[in-house]
Amino acid sequence: MTRRSVIVGAGHGGSQLSVSLRQEGYDGEIVLVSDEPDLPYHRPPLSKSYLKSPDAGGLVLRAENAYRDANVELVSGVRAIKIDAAAQTVELSDGQVLPYSELVLATGARARIPDLPGVDLEGVVTLRTIMDARSIRERIDSIDSVAIVGGGFIGMEMAHSFVGLGKKVTLIEAAPRVLARSVAPIVSAHVERRSREAGIDILTDVQLAGLEGENGRVSAVTTSDGRTIAADLV
Repeated sequence: MTRRSVIVGAGHGGSQLSVSLRQEGYDGEIVLVSDEPDLPYHRPPLSKSYLKSPDAGGLVLRAENAYRDANVELVSGVRAIKIDAAAQTVELSDGQVLPYSELVLATGARARIPDLPGVDLEGVVTLRTIMDARSIRERIDSIDSVAIVGGGFIGMEMAHSFVGLGKKVTLIEAAPRVLARSVAPIVSAHVERRSREAGIDILTDVQLAGLEGENGRVSAVTTSDGRTIAADLV
């Protein structure tokens, strides 16, 4: 069988690996599979500059010709749905079956959706991809209040972006402090103080109990300690 590396996932890891293999002398075929239609892109700006200015540019990790020059086949807009390890094949959602000699899973993460009443209401969104960010951007002009669930880096960055756009923002974090999994308590305290000064209402050590809606759209979140917080977007 012809040597072929199939890389599933075209985020930072998958994109870099595809060109690094070639740079390091790999002489087999390289196929980079992405379930998104866009060229591989930087994700950190999605919660910051992209929300405030989607025309800012600079998201693409590398130009399309970089993959061509490295003889990397970029397969976009399809998902890997089945791996047959015995036969060494990957089946894609469009029916293609790719034999491989090496298989790399670089699929990253996805947002965990809590099993709560109202979570399927219109206006309840996640942010992991550029398509998510575009969906949020389309809603910005029609909303006044935002509830953000999660006080990690993405949640905090989004909170500041929305405040900068003139929205009323409530951030809800289940842990006793923001950024609890990432930084020391003194840093958390500094970030929380600066965020409150910026106008963000931060609730820590609080969990969601459910989401309320009107005419199929989210209108509020309810917390485990009995509060109801108005929100046009969650």
